[in-house]
Amino acid sequence: MHKQMRYTMIFVKISFLTQDKFTPLHKAAEFGHGEVVESLLKAGASTNAKDSFSRTPLHFASENGHTKVIELLLMYGASIDSYYNLIFHLIWTPLHLAALNGYERVAELLLKSGAFIDIEDNDGRTPLHTAAVNGNTGLLACLLKFDAVVDSMDN
Repeated sequence: MHKQMRYTMIFVKISFLTQDKFTPLHKAAEFGHGEVVESLLKAGASTNAKDSFSRTPLHFASENGHTKVIELLLMYGASIDSYYNLIFHLIWTPLHLAALNGYERVAELLLKSGAFIDIEDNDGRTPLHTAAVNGNTGLLACLLKFDAVVDSMDN
């Protein structure tokens, strides 16, 4: 383990929260620091800790395309279909975020791990809606491969 990480884990509580309720695991997941994520998880960090918008570390890893971190979080029990609230009242899951940002590998990993493909946000939009709006044909093909409903309507 890296010296600085050992120092931090000794002197800072693993579940320490910032003003926005970010834990060290949130930030490590956001930036794709797999070794740090693994060390925090082994030390007992909560995979489902929520920040002030109800985002979990899995939301951050999915939004930024960090597949290794996603695998670790899922292995340690992260909730795959958890919602979070954006400032403008949209609620999205990790799969919505993968679709929004065009991360095919992330979407496939989440779906293979049991994510609900036709999960809707508060406007009734599924990840397939998001992929279609963004014109991402690769992600669209990935979602269709997992039998996404093609004629679902939003609100």
